[in-house]
Amino acid sequence: MQWDKLPDEQTMNFLELLGNLAVRAIAINNLRAQSLQAEANISSGEFTVLSLSNVLKILRGAEDRKRFFSLLVDIFMEQSRMNNCLLASWNPSRKGYAITEHRTGHIKAAMDTTLLPSSGGPVESVKVKDPSYDTAEKSPDFVFRSWGLAGCPWKDSMKASSIKYIFPVCDDNSLVGIIALGAAQGGRNVLDRSQLASLQLIAQFAAYEFRRFE
Repeated sequence: MQWDKLPDEQTMNFLELLGNLAVRAIAINNLRAQSLQAEANISSGEFTVLSLSNVLKILRGAEDRKRFFSLLVDIFMEQSRMNNCLLASWNPSRKGYAITEHRTGHIKAAMDTTLLPSSGGPVESVKVKDPSYDTAEKSPDFVFRSWGLAGCPWKDSMKASSIKYIFPVCDDNSLVGIIALGAAQGGRNVLDRSQLASLQLIAQFAAYEFRRFE
């Protein structure tokens, strides 16, 4: 602002009042924006809780092992918005982990019958340090070896399915299953924090449901 002469006291008082009003308007607008954001976060949280509750009910309602595995893979792909999933479970007769479900582009893929052996029984839960693994940071080979197993026997299947994440399925005692998740080339291949947390919780819940089919 330019003045031909210094403003008088009345003008200065008016400018001060105008400045105070502007500051208050900015503060009120900021509070309103924070309130709207908090409301949105609460709604989102409520939706997540309801969604998870429904997911767990669906899994609990599975009547047999085959149906349970199929639902679990469907849920992981739906919750993650990814379209490739590989599920392996402990096979006591073969003494190792074997693939029981494999989807590529939401369609059942040819089953890889290669076994991930563990002669001492299923891996103890205490050996599994993390609820999920990003294969960009830790390869499947590294993950399995850290659990005391051999390297990944399903490399071709994982590569073809663009596997990005590995979720161990652990109950209080042991690793009962392994879920690998990814997207087709060019598809969305990154989970946000809330998706990752939800899938970790679903994997943990699923571990205890595995007992129903032993």
